[in-house]
Amino acid sequence: MQARAFPLAIAALLFVFSPRGGAFPVSEPKVQRLSERAEIIVKATVSQVTELGEGKNSLSSDPAARSLFFEAQLQPLYALKGTVPNAPIKVSFERGIDCLPVEYLVKGATYLVFLKASGGGYALADSVKSKIMADPTCPAVQPQGATTEDCLRAELLGEIQSRDAAVVADALAALGDLGFSRDDVALIAPFVNSPDKTLAGCALATLLKSGYFEYLDAAVAYMGTYPKTNSKEFGWASKIGVVVRKITDPGVAARLIGAMDSPNLLVRQSAAYVLRQAKVRAAVPLFVKGLQDADFDVRYHCLLGLAETIEGKLNGDWACTTEFFAKDENKYIRVWQEWWENEGKKQDWQ
Repeated sequence: MQARAFPLAIAALLFVFSPRGGAFPVSEPKVQRLSERAEIIVKATVSQVTELGEGKNSLSSDPAARSLFFEAQLQPLYALKGTVPNAPIKVSFERGIDCLPVEYLVKGATYLVFLKASGGGYALADSVKSKIMADPTCPAVQPQGATTEDCLRAELLGEIQSRDAAVVADALAALGDLGFSRDDVALIAPFVNSPDKTLAGCALATLLKSGYFEYLDAAVAYMGTYPKTNSKEFGWASKIGVVVRKITDPGVAARLIGAMDSPNLLVRQSAAYVLRQAKVRAAVPLFVKGLQDADFDVRYHCLLGLAETIEGKLNGDWACTTEFFAKDENKYIRVWQEWWENEGKKQDWQ
């Protein structure tokens, strides 16, 4: 069989994109970048929210996209970055009508708010995420001589002691973006076993984001508990899947080999993707088996896992784009099954 090389652009796409990514949401902006972009970070309570009216959506290139514009009055408690007056301040923001709404401020709630100057007042610093739920009873934490990120991290570590589950969840998610030290793990790890499964999922995603992979088995177990539903728990299971898919260390990835036989689709998709990206040789027999999986994405990841792991196989005889695979799966699966029977299973893949 004559080898046909992939066009360079197609080969590059195979390394970057997952097949269809249906259950995996786009990651939110990192709090670290948001804190750098903001001119002011203030802990404040919203005392009033006023709707100003409808107008063109300033966040969309579509001239027909519309937004509702608001003005909120905030009572600052203290600033973590920049300065604000003790008196109430006004913050403008908009919510999209025909597109995904931006984060908005709710009367009576307390937040860590990321702001920029706008006219005679302020505006949210980012259109997607500019607030973190906070507990007004948590004491101010301002380490002397600390950076803005240090102050924010200390504040968030204090917020996870709140009795308000929504505050704790927001603080844990933000800590996952900022990162934290090994010493701080002891404050976060207890939430892994929380009876509140939203908090448990949030804690697991946060720990994995910061590279504490000793919690990988617990994360896989959490993902495997929830089927594909609209529940909050599945929302966190899918977010954990996003974090798991960022694993590139072959030693860590190899711990997902057993997950290839999971009855849970989210777990199998994540495991196949990670083992493929990390080029784990021990996964080759499972890639061959996975070519018969009931899920298209798993089958496709296994196809590319074989082609990308075994030297000299990343070409048009052995792998292809999703479109070509969907048109004639049997063609590529048969080639690999023949290879396995005639050559592959005679080799040591450990």
